[in-house]
Amino acid sequence: MVARVSQRDVLAWVERYAATMLREDLVTELTEVVTAELAAEVPEVAADIGIRRDLDVSTHDLLWSYLVQAAKDPQADMTFPPAAVELARTLAVRGHDVSLLLRMYRVGQRVFWARLMRIVTDRIEDSELRMAVLQFLWERVSRALERNVDLLVDTHTEESERRLRGALVRRTETVHAILRGEPIDVSAASEQLGHDLLRHQTALVLWARESAAEPDPSEQLESLAGEAASALGCSRPLAVRSSARVVWAWLVGGGELPLDRLRELDALRRSDSLRIAAGTPARGLEGFRASHREALRTQRVAAASVRDEPVTCYRDVELLSCLSADDDAMRTMVRRSLGGLGGHGGPGGHGRSASRGRSGGHGRSASRGGPASRAGLAGHGEAVARLRATALAYLEAGGARAAASALGVHKNTVLYRLRQVEDLLGHPIDKDPLRLHLALLLADHYGPRALQ
Repeated sequence: MVARVSQRDVLAWVERYAATMLREDLVTELTEVVTAELAAEVPEVAADIGIRRDLDVSTHDLLWSYLVQAAKDPQADMTFPPAAVELARTLAVRGHDVSLLLRMYRVGQRVFWARLMRIVTDRIEDSELRMAVLQFLWERVSRALERNVDLLVDTHTEESERRLRGALVRRTETVHAILRGEPIDVSAASEQLGHDLLRHQTALVLWARESAAEPDPSEQLESLAGEAASALGCSRPLAVRSSARVVWAWLVGGGELPLDRLRELDALRRSDSLRIAAGTPARGLEGFRASHREALRTQRVAAASVRDEPVTCYRDVELLSCLSADDDAMRTMVRRSLGGLGGHGGPGGHGRSASRGRSGGHGRSASRGGPASRAGLAGHGEAVARLRATALAYLEAGGARAAASALGVHKNTVLYRLRQVEDLLGHPIDKDPLRLHLALLLADHYGPRALQ
């Protein structure tokens, strides 16, 4: 059966209708109908006068362009006018996601098509021609949106990224101004940063080790900062990128935070390359600076530590940080405190071990006179490391029995090792316990770096 309606009939009707509609009053009337219905379905449009104005202009220009093209060449592809592109830019400027842009065009297409169907139905009595015209117009409307949606999305994305870069630059500049101690309006800075600078601040330094698979893990680190804030019951953190592998963050809280919870973060369990250093809480702008300085010191300690813990808190390494600020001074102190007869010397210059009196006079040191005696407890190898661990446990626990419990060995084993320790030192372990304790802590935390 041959169709009565030809393509020429359809194009002729579209051209005639478009020509009759190309009047400003008619286009304005149709624009008002479309935008009113669209605004009713998209509340974000009705709530913002600027968006509504740009929508009116964009809809008017889209309808006018569509009619002009339909009157001249109904089959030609349609290019969206500049006003439609500017609407996409306006949405980005207002901070709306691209999903709102796409929703507006889906709703707009539906509203416009419903209006167009009523017009065609009222004006065409021939059912076959009516159907053919509707099919043609639907294909034209759909193809026009499909061809131009990428342009709209690209425009929105470009503007969003440009504004985001500008906002990030301003935020980073404000943070650095605070850290430099420059005079600053606290209220204005708090508003700009979206961060209450008057309350207690707990600074974090988050970084990825060199083994991290991603070349730029900064987004992962920012996400980790957000997870940390949530775990500690804080609002969204203030986070700025220090580099591609380091993010600085600040948490607002009422005071001391339960930082131990950071060790349970899922992100740290999933990745063995992410690390967190935390300062102690302090109030206001000075607290913002002080806690950050502590977090940086904590990062320095953690990055150099042989323990390689995923979370390190300044409260746990404050003493180590102070003692290791100067590497040369630290190594000299460790060498003098842990070195043997050739380095430090014992009471009276003889190096007699007081442990013999404690243990009944047994256990002549096999190390006396050899290389180990000159290195003392500052030597390398598993055996001397075990002796350092025993001495540290003894000093921290306050006795041989408690040290044995902490180490999981027999008390006599501890006593035997302590005799070896005193033989290596060349003096009693209790001669200068504070100095020895600090040196052992440094050796335990920094390993070869402290023992060189």
